[in-house]
Amino acid sequence: MLEITELPIGKWTRDYKNFLEELMQKEEIEDIREYHQENRVHFVLKVPKLLEIEQKEGIVKKFKLQTSLSASN
Repeated sequence: MLEITELPIGKWTRDYKNFLEELMQKEEIEDIREYHQENRVHFVLKVPKLLEIEQKEGIVKKFKLQTSLSASN
Protein backbone atom coordinates (compact mmCIF):
# COMPACT_ATOMS: atom_id res chain seq x y z
CA MET A 1 0.00 0.00 0.00
CA LEU A 2 1.15 3.52 -0.80
CA GLU A 3 -0.50 6.54 0.78
CA ILE A 4 -0.22 9.94 -0.94
CA THR A 5 -1.28 12.97 1.10
CA GLU A 6 0.56 15.75 -0.74
CA LEU A 7 0.92 16.65 -4.40
CA PRO A 8 3.67 18.72 -6.01
CA ILE A 9 3.10 22.43 -6.62
CA GLY A 10 1.03 22.95 -9.75
CA LYS A 11 -0.55 19.47 -9.76
CA TRP A 12 -4.31 19.38 -9.52
CA THR A 13 -6.06 16.47 -7.84
CA ARG A 14 -8.06 15.57 -10.96
CA ASP A 15 -4.98 15.60 -13.21
CA TYR A 16 -3.09 13.42 -10.74
CA LYS A 17 -6.00 10.99 -10.55
CA ASN A 18 -5.92 10.69 -14.36
CA PHE A 19 -2.19 9.88 -14.13
CA LEU A 20 -2.90 7.19 -11.52
CA GLU A 21 -5.66 5.74 -13.69
CA GLU A 22 -3.17 5.47 -16.56
CA LEU A 23 -0.84 3.51 -14.28
CA MET A 24 -3.77 1.31 -13.33
CA GLN A 25 -4.47 0.56 -17.00
CA LYS A 26 -0.81 -0.47 -17.37
CA GLU A 27 -1.42 -2.79 -14.39
CA GLU A 28 1.20 -1.07 -12.23
CA ILE A 29 -1.49 -0.22 -9.65
CA GLU A 30 -4.19 -2.67 -8.57
CA ASP A 31 -6.51 -0.32 -6.68
CA ILE A 32 -7.00 3.41 -6.07
CA ARG A 33 -8.96 4.67 -3.10
CA GLU A 34 -9.70 8.33 -2.45
CA TYR A 35 -10.31 9.87 0.95
CA HIS A 36 -10.07 13.56 0.05
CA GLN A 37 -11.38 16.32 2.24
CA GLU A 38 -12.26 19.84 1.17
CA ASN A 39 -8.68 21.10 1.32
CA ARG A 40 -6.65 17.87 1.59
CA VAL A 41 -5.54 15.24 -0.89
CA HIS A 42 -5.52 11.61 0.19
CA PHE A 43 -4.96 8.68 -2.16
CA VAL A 44 -4.35 5.12 -1.00
CA LEU A 45 -2.89 2.90 -3.71
CA LYS A 46 -2.42 -0.84 -3.82
CA VAL A 47 0.87 -1.34 -5.66
CA PRO A 48 1.92 -4.99 -6.00
CA LYS A 49 5.56 -4.28 -6.98
CA LEU A 50 6.18 -1.35 -4.63
CA LEU A 51 9.51 -2.64 -3.29
CA GLU A 52 10.75 -3.33 -6.79
CA ILE A 53 9.76 0.18 -7.93
CA GLU A 54 11.45 1.71 -4.88
CA GLN A 55 14.72 -0.08 -5.64
CA LYS A 56 14.79 0.51 -9.40
CA GLU A 57 13.64 4.10 -9.95
CA GLY A 58 12.29 5.39 -6.67
CA ILE A 59 8.75 6.08 -5.53
CA VAL A 60 9.04 9.86 -5.88
CA LYS A 61 10.14 9.62 -9.51
CA LYS A 62 7.74 6.83 -10.54
CA PHE A 63 4.67 8.51 -9.07
CA LYS A 64 5.75 12.04 -10.10
CA LEU A 65 5.69 13.43 -6.56
CA GLN A 66 8.27 16.14 -7.21
CA THR A 67 8.39 19.10 -9.62
CA SER A 68 10.84 21.88 -10.39
CA LEU A 69 9.98 25.50 -9.80
CA SER A 70 11.76 28.41 -11.42
CA ALA A 71 12.70 31.20 -9.02
CA SER A 72 13.87 33.74 -11.63
CA ASN A 73 12.09 36.83 -12.90
